[in-house]
Order: sequence, then C-alpha cells, then structure tokens
Amino acid sequence: MYARLARLIAYHPRSILAGWGLVIVVCATIALWGFGTPLFDRLHSDLPQSQVSESYRGNKILMDNAAQAYTVIAAIDGVDLRQARREGAQREKELSAAREEAHAAGERARAFGQEAAAAARAGQMARAQTLTSQAEEARRNAEDAAARARDLSHEPLPGIDALAKALDGPLAGIESLEGVTAVASPVRPSIALIDERARDLVNPNGDKMAIAVTLDAAGADGALDAAGRARIARVETHLRDLQQAIEDALSHPITLRLTHADLIEKTSLKQLKDDLVTAESVGIPLSVVIMIFVFGGVAAALMPIGGALVAISTALAVMLGMTYVADQQSFAVNVISVLGLGLSIDYGLLIISRFREELARASRANGREIASDVQARLGERAFLLQPLEATMASAGRTVAFSAITVAVSILGMLVFTPDLLRSLGVAGLSVVLLAMCSALTGVPAIAFLAARHLMKVPRNPLVRLASKPATLRRDLTRTGWYRAGRLVNTHPWFFLAVSALILGMCVIPATHLQLRNSMIELLAADNPQRLVLEDFSDVPAVSVPAINVVADTEDTGPLSRWAETIANWDGVEGVTSPRIVADGYTAMSIEVEGEDRGSPQATSIVERLRENKPSEATFYVTGQAAQQRDFVDALEEGLPLSLGIIVGATLVLLFLMTRSLVVPIKALLINSLSLLAALGVSTWVFQDGHGVGLLGADKLGGLESYVVVMMVCIGFGLSMDYEVFLLARMREVYDATGDNDRAVVLGLTHSGRIITSAAGILVCVFVAFSMSKMVVLKQVGFVMATAVALDATIVRLALVPSLMTLFGAWNWWAPRWLLALVEGKGARTAAQSRDETGRPVA
Repeated sequence: MYARLARLIAYHPRSILAGWGLVIVVCATIALWGFGTPLFDRLHSDLPQSQVSESYRGNKILMDNAAQAYTVIAAIDGVDLRQARREGAQREKELSAAREEAHAAGERARAFGQEAAAAARAGQMARAQTLTSQAEEARRNAEDAAARARDLSHEPLPGIDALAKALDGPLAGIESLEGVTAVASPVRPSIALIDERARDLVNPNGDKMAIAVTLDAAGADGALDAAGRARIARVETHLRDLQQAIEDALSHPITLRLTHADLIEKTSLKQLKDDLVTAESVGIPLSVVIMIFVFGGVAAALMPIGGALVAISTALAVMLGMTYVADQQSFAVNVISVLGLGLSIDYGLLIISRFREELARASRANGREIASDVQARLGERAFLLQPLEATMASAGRTVAFSAITVAVSILGMLVFTPDLLRSLGVAGLSVVLLAMCSALTGVPAIAFLAARHLMKVPRNPLVRLASKPATLRRDLTRTGWYRAGRLVNTHPWFFLAVSALILGMCVIPATHLQLRNSMIELLAADNPQRLVLEDFSDVPAVSVPAINVVADTEDTGPLSRWAETIANWDGVEGVTSPRIVADGYTAMSIEVEGEDRGSPQATSIVERLRENKPSEATFYVTGQAAQQRDFVDALEEGLPLSLGIIVGATLVLLFLMTRSLVVPIKALLINSLSLLAALGVSTWVFQDGHGVGLLGADKLGGLESYVVVMMVCIGFGLSMDYEVFLLARMREVYDATGDNDRAVVLGLTHSGRIITSAAGILVCVFVAFSMSKMVVLKQVGFVMATAVALDATIVRLALVPSLMTLFGAWNWWAPRWLLALVEGKGARTAAQSRDETGRPVA
C-alpha cells in the first residue's frame, strides 16, 4: 500500500499539491465566510453542562424564556445612595408604623361598630351612642394614619430627588421602546428605595446601583434573533445616554457599564479569536525557527507548515458543516488550531527527516556522496522513487499508526454525554485524520519536488551541525544520541530509578486534585464583562447566584416554606423570595458563604438540597455548583467506556505495529504514569498556586473538568505519538539484527533527535496557548506542554529505554497463535526465530 502511494506521489506530485492548494482555498473561504454566515458566528460559548442532568433541565427552564424576558443591566458606580438608603430605611419604618396604626384603628372602628349595633338591639341606647362615637373617632384615626402612609409613600427622599427627576424622562423614553416590558430603577420613583425589589438594585454600602431593562428579544422560534439583537442595541444606546444625565444631576463624574448574556458571549468569542491569533503568531514563528535548525534551511522548514494549513482549514470547514447538525463550541476552534499545527509539524518532520536519510543512503549506495551526480546518471524520478518508497514504508507507516492511535484516543471523548466534550472530540478527530492525510500525500509531494534542496549542506556552521541527523553520519558511535543510548543501556537500573522517582514526585499533587466548572472566572482577568460582574457582585440584581432552585408550580408556598428551612443551614448566606419565572414554574436563588460559587461547600449544599426536597412539587437544583457536580458525575459515568476504547484500541494498534504483547502493555502503563505526573504538576501550579502568577492567572479551586478529560484523551494520544516514533525504529533494528540491546541503542539514536525536535515544536505551540488571556486556554496550554515535555525527555529518553533494556528479548514476545492470526502465512517464518515457549531468540 505504501509503495503504491509513493509511486502515485512520485508520478503526480504537482497534481497532488494543486489539489491540496484548492482544498485550502475552498475550505478557508467556507470557514471564514460560510454560506452567508461565518464559522465564528455559528459557534456557541456555553457553560460546561451535562445535557441529561437535573441541573441542565432546571437551567433550561430558566433560559427557555430568557429571550422573551431578556434583561439588559446598566451598572453605575459613583452614585452615593448611602444617605438615601438610611433615609429609606427610616421612611420604611415610619410607613410601616402608619400602616399598622391605620389597620389597628380600622379594626377598633369595626369592633366598636359591632358592639354599638349589639347595644342598640338590646335597647341600651346610651351605650350604643357612646360606642358609635368611639367607632367614629377610631375611623378618623384610621383615615389619618392611611393619609400619612400615602404621603410618606409619595414624598421624595432627600438627596436623590434631583437624580430621580433627571432620570424620569430618559427612563420613560426607554419604556416606550419597542419590545421593552419593564424598567427597574432604585430612584424612579425615588421612594423605590424602600421597595424590596428595588433594593436588589443597590449594594449594601449604597455606592453602586443598577438599572435593569427587561424586553422581548425573541424571534419566531423563541430564541434570540437579529431583530432581538437590534432591540437590545437600541436599549444599550439609551442606557449609555443616562451617564450624562446622571453626571449633570450629581455634578460629578460616574462610571456606567452595560452587561447582559449576549454581550458576555460576544466578549468571550472575541477573546478566543484574539487568543488564537496571539498563540499562532507566537507558536508558528518559534516552530519555524526550530525547524530551520532541524532541516538546515527556511524552505525545508516551511514544508510541514503546508500540511498544517491543509489540516486546519479543512477541519474548520468540517466544523462549519457540523454546526448545521448540532451546536458546536467555540473552544473547539482552538483545539483544531493547536492540534492541527502541532501534529502536522510532527508528522511533516518525521516524513522529511526520513526522506533525507533515505536520499543520503541512496547516494552512498550508488557510489556518490552528492545526490545530483547520481540523479544525472539514473534520472531524477528513478533515483528519488526508491528513497520515497522506503520513506513511506517506514515513516509513512509510523505516521499512519501514530495518527490512528491519537484519533482513537480522541474518539474516547465522543462517548461522554456532555455536548461540549463531543464537540471537542469531533474537532480533534477531524483535524488528526486530516493532518495524517496531508502528511502522507502533500508533505511527501513537496519533499519529492524539493529533493535537491533537502540534500544541500547549510552554509551556517551552527545550523549545519544542528541539522545533520545522526543517521546521515558514517560513524554512529561518535554521535551524542548513540552515547546517550549506550549510557542508558549500560546503567538501566539507575535510569529507571531516577526517572520513576521524578515522575512519582510529580504525581503526588494529583492526589488532592479538585475538578470544577468555572463561570466568569474563565474570562480573562481584564475582560470588561468579568470586571463588571466582579465589581458589582454585591448588587443582588447583577450578581450570579451560586445555586438556583426551580419548582414546577406557580404556587410560591412550597418554595417559601422550604426557603425558611434552607436559610438556617450552615454555609448558606441568604435565600431570595420565590418568584414566577415561566408559565407553571417558580424559582428562588441561594447564596453560599465565600466568593467561590463552585467550592466544595457549595457542592455539599447542592447534595443536601437534593436529598431533602419537599414532596409538594418537582424541584430542580441548578446553578454553577450543581452543574459542576452533574458534569463530574457524567465524566465518571462515561470514563470506563472511554478508557476501554482507548486502552483496547491502543493495545491492538501497538501490537499490529510491534508484533508484541509486552511492549503495548508497558506503553500503556508508562504513558499513564506520564499523564498523572503532568496532571500533578498542573495541580501544583493552578490549584495550589505555585507560580500561577507567572502565567498571568489567579489561583483557582482546581482544574477545569473538561481540561482534564482533554488531558486524558488528547494527551494520551500525543504520548503514544512519540511512543510509536521510538518503537518503530527499535522494531526495525530488532527485525534486522535480533539484538535487543542494539535495537534499544540504535532506536534511540535514530529517533531521539526527531522526538526531541517534534516535542520542542509541540511544546512551543502549547506554551503559546498558555500565554492566552482566557484561563481555560492557559490550563490547556500548560497541561499539554508539561505532558509533552515530560514524555519526550524523562519518559522517552530514560524510562522507556531502561525498561526495554531490562526486559531484553521478552519485549518482543507474543503467542504464536496470535502472530499467525495477524500475519497469516508469514507467521511461520516469524515463528522460526522463537523457541518452544514463544520467547524470541535473539
């Protein structure tokens, strides 16, 4: 198969490149402009949720009518309402006293009237007249008290009357806008400060306030549409105009900022785009610099970038098509970018390096050191075909196995129920397979056409030294990689102990790892919307409650009675009054102590709520802590099947490549240890807070749960990527010599430079993503960079070679019947080199 593919490439290289060029142009055009709607305009930036959970159903009830009752908030800082709040509190006491007096006087009047009527019927006329007079006096007292209550309720509060008058006209104008159903303000009318609902618009200190506008922004399908966004934009314009009116009334500057759900999503998507540009503008140049030293020139270094363009542009077009099938997450674009860039460069590096090696071998075999002389004698295509066939049969086969292994690992993400993980899985799977296709066709075609250039010796001595692989040198024993391999091979127990100790120490922090699903904490620290939500977190109408409870009844009684009990629980800071949120549903919010809405304490309250639900109605507990708990439960439910797919497929693939059962099992155990070590380092940094400030982030309560899933699936695949690179070379040498020690040393000599270079490039790409402003991208970049760095150094250069040395020929053991099943007739030849136990005979 690989020989036929090599011949196809050799005879049609320009056609292949022209076809891929057309694919890049078409797919990039589709992704950027779409079928009238660009890709980014069709993506969503939803919170991580399990779509089959209680929290999702509760949140859906709250969100289903969100477009019909859409809220835009103007958050205002610099308005001093402290005196007004004190006066409002005093006014409320006076008003309450007047109302109570009116009620009591009315009751007395009614009682006197009843007694007067009874006395009259009994013929006690004098007593009846006295009681009638008392009833009249009580009635006058009730009317006077009611009049005082009316006066108090309409009398402006001193200090904000000017502000109330200044806002009266503008707010009335907002109320008249199309679609607006309500405008809530703590100073319109000024007496609103004594109303409980209006008090939710002011913080306890009285130095921040909010104005909330509710409007109908729903389209025909009930969701937010273009017409709804136009209505929102008009409300935004009018709310911004309030700043000047407030400043004129107060005679000092104030700060007015807007926030609403669609604006938060827009800023999030914009940040993802900006971070993507930043990461690629850093990662690609660094990768090119490394490849210049690896290949010895700019032109050769740029060859794998062509494969990356193919993989990324095509995967983005595929993702656009997927948006018409199901909602896709914006974060998936970043996954496509980082995987497409990293894997395409890795595979391109392997193909081109092996092609250079085969070119040099072909030149020496024909008695010439300079390839151009041989090409002139044999003909260029005839000379290049054999090296290309050898490259595809070795490096091409390795790329195919590696890509399929990575793809299978990512396939494990598709078995989880949360849509976010499935979206990331589809994105990752598509870009890996496309990177493989471009690496097996486009990159060899470029290398075939640029063969003369690949054989040139770089002029720069430093570049020439760095770019000359060990395999192009006549005496391998004088190379650094050979000496390193011999050192590990000579002292395997020492390197095994040191590498295991280092990885074990890295694993320790992972023992107290906390999984979380953050909300506003995921936005960049300087994101305007995050700043608004954080600065106004003490304004009830603006803050995001930790827990929401939804009941399928319009009777607020069950929630009210339950709220009285919940308010006395440890860790509960407050419970709001129940409110009708949709036809047939009521809801209330619960605030927990502390600022972390996803803390273990908040999660424990969620669990307690679910265990103690009243029986009067069906209750749904939702909010950040509940969604986090349900998401982690969904991960735990899907993890066995996901790991089963990854482990089973990896064992099969590695067996097919190595014809061994021992090597795949060791690879699984070693890669698992490597991933746990990377997870431990990331926990130590992000959760424990050691050096997290250097990454431009704050200490968090844990790692994002879906980042850990990506670490397990994608990280495992990338670890196997380098495992395949190394084992393929060792197997080649072992098949040729039957000497395990020689296979270990020469395998490391041949692949060490490739693995280190590929890992260095991939680490640069991931480090560039860790420079993003969004915390989730920082975590992904750091976790994956750490995993690759540990895997390509301690694991591949010390742990694996030492274990391969210690296992000796047993590395390549497999039952005869299994070999016969896989190899067919060829198994008889392979079996001849094994003793009666199936143990390979070196």
